[in-house]
Amino acid sequence: MASFQRLVRFSVGGQVSYGDLAESTGDEHTVERLAGNPFDGLKRTGDIVKTSKLLCPLESTPLIACIGLNYKKHAQEANLTVPTYPVVFTKPADALAGPNDVIRTHPDARPMLDFEGELAIIIGKDAKNVSEEDALKYVLGYAASNDVSARNFQLPEASGGQFCYAKSFDGFAPLGHTIVPPAEDGSPLEARLTTKVNGAIKQDSNTNDMIWSVGQLISHLSRGTTLRRGTVIMTGTPSGVGFFRKEFLQDGDVVEVEIEGVGKRRRKTTKEERVCTICSRSFNKAEHLARHIRSHTKEKPYQCQVCKKVYTRQDTLLRHSKSHGVTESSWAQGAGGERRETASVSSQSPHGDVAAAEAASIMAAFASPHQPSFVSKQMESSVMTPSNTCAFTVDDRPANSATSDDQIFSAQGTATTDMSPLDECTDQRFTGLTPFTEDLTSQWSSYFAGNEFDIALLDPSLFTALPEPHQPLGLPPEPSVAASTANPKSPAPTPHMQFASPPKSLIQRKWHTFSEGPSSGYITPDVNEDRRSVDEICHRDLTERLQPRLQTGSLPSTTFLNLCIQAYFANFHPVFPIVHAPTFRPQKHNGLLVLSICSIGSLFLGSSRATSRGISMFERLHKSILASWDTCMASSAHSNLLALQASAVGQTFGLLVGRPKDLTQVEMFHGCLVAWARKLRLFDRDEFDVDVSQLKGRELESAWKEWIKCEIKRRIVLAILLHDAEISGLFHHDRLLRHSLDKIEHISSEAAFEAKSAAAWRLVMMKERAPQDLVDDAPQATFANCWSPDAGTFFTFPDVSSCFELSIMLEVIGSLACESRRTAASWSRTCTKFEDLLIGWYDKYQHTDIFKRESSNLMVLWHSTFMLLHMDMDVLECACGREGRPAVSRYSNDARMWSRSASARRCIAHATLVRRHFEDLPIGTESPVYAPMCLYRCGMAWFCYTHFGVLSRQELDVAGLDMPELRTVGVSEKDIADEMEPKDGRPAASPLFRVIDLLQRMNHWKIAHSLASTLLSLFEEEEDALF
Repeated sequence: MASFQRLVRFSVGGQVSYGDLAESTGDEHTVERLAGNPFDGLKRTGDIVKTSKLLCPLESTPLIACIGLNYKKHAQEANLTVPTYPVVFTKPADALAGPNDVIRTHPDARPMLDFEGELAIIIGKDAKNVSEEDALKYVLGYAASNDVSARNFQLPEASGGQFCYAKSFDGFAPLGHTIVPPAEDGSPLEARLTTKVNGAIKQDSNTNDMIWSVGQLISHLSRGTTLRRGTVIMTGTPSGVGFFRKEFLQDGDVVEVEIEGVGKRRRKTTKEERVCTICSRSFNKAEHLARHIRSHTKEKPYQCQVCKKVYTRQDTLLRHSKSHGVTESSWAQGAGGERRETASVSSQSPHGDVAAAEAASIMAAFASPHQPSFVSKQMESSVMTPSNTCAFTVDDRPANSATSDDQIFSAQGTATTDMSPLDECTDQRFTGLTPFTEDLTSQWSSYFAGNEFDIALLDPSLFTALPEPHQPLGLPPEPSVAASTANPKSPAPTPHMQFASPPKSLIQRKWHTFSEGPSSGYITPDVNEDRRSVDEICHRDLTERLQPRLQTGSLPSTTFLNLCIQAYFANFHPVFPIVHAPTFRPQKHNGLLVLSICSIGSLFLGSSRATSRGISMFERLHKSILASWDTCMASSAHSNLLALQASAVGQTFGLLVGRPKDLTQVEMFHGCLVAWARKLRLFDRDEFDVDVSQLKGRELESAWKEWIKCEIKRRIVLAILLHDAEISGLFHHDRLLRHSLDKIEHISSEAAFEAKSAAAWRLVMMKERAPQDLVDDAPQATFANCWSPDAGTFFTFPDVSSCFELSIMLEVIGSLACESRRTAASWSRTCTKFEDLLIGWYDKYQHTDIFKRESSNLMVLWHSTFMLLHMDMDVLECACGREGRPAVSRYSNDARMWSRSASARRCIAHATLVRRHFEDLPIGTESPVYAPMCLYRCGMAWFCYTHFGVLSRQELDVAGLDMPELRTVGVSEKDIADEMEPKDGRPAASPLFRVIDLLQRMNHWKIAHSLASTLLSLFEEEEDALF
């Protein structure tokens, strides 16, 4: 019996030992130290240690013997006849590499660098003239290996048919990280062997496809030859190598060779420093070296497919292509094909791989964000699983190398996340501090992530967040006829049939909340009696799909993060003040909050690539929080509060970006956020009642910090209420929080929240708590007490000192109204009470200073809330086609009745005033979070009013309308009567198109563009086809 189960070689405190791997969690491994060595004997010491450094399981090897053409399918893809005896070649001892060793490849070996995943046999004792039956007695164990090959030296014209030189470079035999003993009963090894490049499976076979077995190979190799202990035998590679795919390894590619039943590990490699062979100038990136070399050679490898002009740079070719009217997407595809041709031609030169790397890097920048980019990818170590993996990365520089300022938006580790395009324009690189003209050093230095802030100190889970699986769990890949033929146990492919669900209309697919996963085109076959149990194939497929895929790539540079932080506090913080700016510092413990802030800040940098970076940070941050939910809940209350604060900011980012997948994700995560806040007891009243006038020194500082903590809690609650109202209004369902107006948290003034020191805060608090002189001629509220429909009691509006709180009150009133519409016995009476509530709100706060400062924004929300009282958005959207044609026929009659009612005319009146107030906003004012939905309601009201209403040119009878709210705000009905007149829905100057134009001008909030697209799509469908 072997003295180990999973033999590893590790280092702790500079001491190298052998051990038996017991457990692995991330980068930390639990190992039982073993005394001795694998060849003279190992003894268990009972010493359990933890280590993060696993070495090659073999300290050295006398020889690496390799077998070629040992898999049947590989021989078929190579179109070669299987020889009588195994094809044998060797690698030198220095080719051996460990799971974490740095592998440096010579420039001449890079143009056609290829992978070959293989099962490796380690000989445990000297063997000579061994029979096939006794062969396993000489085997120490099995390991995964990669027969790295430089195919350009293996071609017949370069090698004369000899393999050795092409495969003998230093480090071209990665091995490890564990060695597993053979079966005690001598049974042959049958295990699945897969090779992945950047997570995509390239080789998928089983060792039972080998032509010569393990015993036969050892017997053949030991015939008249002594196999010394420690000899490594690579048993050949299955089909799917890169040479026959025409897919060679590029900079940053990650290769994993996995064999079931042993262990798993990744390894990184890097290439030599880029040095020009002509002038000896060095470069950090491959594409920079390639451009420099072409300045010597005058080479122009990029050719226009239309006019045949040639260019030195790929981006110059792309700009030239626009003169032919070629779209970027089609040209990118064509350029990709030409790039591969250029790489193939250039591969004969020592710098051919550099040109290919440049083309890959540039095309990644211009490619659709739907396509993951693997350029400059750097893979972290993975979680241990019951399989043996040997992996390495072809990289252009070490993972921690510095990046210059002019590479702020370059791919330092491109995240492989699915990002929908946000703009139809091309990439706009950030070229200056245009939005910020102030002295950055003096004003923003406190927010910066400076030298003392180490990005690497952030939560490691941020760097290895779990992305979506390559395919949904419930949708298996399309069955291959060849695969089912080769494996008689595989179920027969199901004939292609459409699902029973009706096809989606154009309007449905363009709706801002529409989200649909890809369909495989297959239906579930009928289950036979003998198929009701899980077989090995099903078990294998489920294991593969449930295996987490790690999303890797480093964070953007510190310069980029600083720009995002600066943009956040300059633009977004005034409209969403839940972060205490004076005391905010990027540190390790608030890393989640830092990345949430940077995500939103990226929306203000004026670059689509910056926004894509923000989306990438948001997605990995979201998955990181979900993946470490139990850790967050078990941490301290302060850490929980920071994580909850980061989640609130991140939820807002998802709402503002507005992609359907993000909106769905935000909706589902909102419930978790509410439960999290309840567990932290944020909804309990936490009063801060301290006489600050008597505080000094440390007591004052301590009181200030305690007040900040309480204030942040209150503001997080308001943020959650804002999300609750926006999400319920967007998806038309009930709220999760049953907060009435009297339960809304009251927050302090912005002056107190923005105080830069404890002393300044004390002065503000003393001033605000001082008795105010009563002014006799000040207007008095006529609606001091209003009936609150949700509470069923009279409600008195409190004194408020923050515009943020005022907007939350209106949001709550609007969501209460929508919910009451579905539950109230008599909506007309309930609606009147809500109208009184809104009028009372206006009457209470119209003369306050905070209202006057933000009157336009607040009135936009106020009028929009009035619209919710007189229109059912859910019914109108269904009538417009949100749920398909059956819902159109079901709800169109309700929409027609509404369009001819007084409620419709009241909505149009308020929609006109919403547009007016929005147009009154200064051009430099940032729109509030609720602004896109307010304008969208206006557009939907106008569309339904003009398309479902009676087309009449008669002047509207304004006198017949009862709109006390307009009289309250001092607006005459006659002033807006012209715009309330029914239209035919298609004039160029229609108010609907003015609303759409306003939505499209909100560049920072991408959801506004999605809402504008929804309104425009209503006109793209022919009226006869829809109505």
